[in-house]
Amino acid sequence: IPLRDGVHLNAILYLPPQQPEPRPVVFSLTPYVAQSSHDRGLYFASHGYPFLIVDVRGRGDSEGVFDPLINEARDGFDVTEWIATQPYCNGKVAMWGGSYSGYAQWATAGEHPPHLATIVPAAAPYIGADFPGRSNLPTPYLMQWLTLVWGRTSQDKLFWKNELYWG
Repeated sequence: IPLRDGVHLNAILYLPPQQPEPRPVVFSLTPYVAQSSHDRGLYFASHGYPFLIVDVRGRGDSEGVFDPLINEARDGFDVTEWIATQPYCNGKVAMWGGSYSGYAQWATAGEHPPHLATIVPAAAPYIGADFPGRSNLPTPYLMQWLTLVWGRTSQDKLFWKNELYWG
């Protein structure tokens, strides 16, 4: 997906098996690598809605550098407007997801993309209040999360409970 600054984002597209006409499209903008939401993509497509999982810049197969919380508003706007022009979309775009993807929705909505019909955020962090820490003071969890999203690939084995560390 081309962005205004020339960077391209990677997306995995799930289309309904039989889609006779354009439909509203749902997408999620995630740092957790697109393949992590494969089951959700299958769910939406099996219920008649095209679905895209989009890697944020610098993660997965997306170009650019991942700077947490910096580019999601503009990038989300550009992705929304690009999706609206695709032949499988009827011009209405929705965003879905939790955690960082929930934050990305609020950030995107603040840019007022004309084709964004709705957002469905869950467990979205409130920057400066509960992320990156309490009262903007870093917590050990921040280091754990940064390890999860470091580099381009999933670091989920390093993120989830480690019996040696957590006891």
